Amino acid sequence: TNAKTFEGLQNLIKLEDLTLDFAYTDLKDATGLESVKTLKSLLRCNLNFKKCANLDSVSWLPQAVEHVNELYVDLSECKRLEPDLQNIFHFWQDIVNAMGEESGASLWWGYQADYKVDE
Repeated sequence: TNAKTFEGLQNLIKLEDLTLDFAYTDLKDATGLESVKTLKSLLRCNLNFKKCANLDSVSWLPQAVEHVNELYVDLSECKRLEPDLQNIFHFWQDIVNAMGEESGASLWWGYQADYKVDE
């Protein structure tokens, strides 16, 4: 599976519910799912990666799902991911926290928290 597999997602601009189940597959690279960030109508997102033994990075994930209201991301037992990421997430901030300081997401979050608008 590669980024081209998911290239049609950005065309589903009115999509409100997205459920993708990759549990128990040999999926290694899901970076193409970063296009979920373009689905501004998306209200609910369910991404199941449970026991994806070859999945070794989800660096794209925080930016992809930050706008989703109802979130379910299962990364449990994905042995190539950091232990803190091998979990089930219901909140964007929990994903960012689990990714730690080396994550671009946490850097992005820190920037947002420090940003002040001049009045």
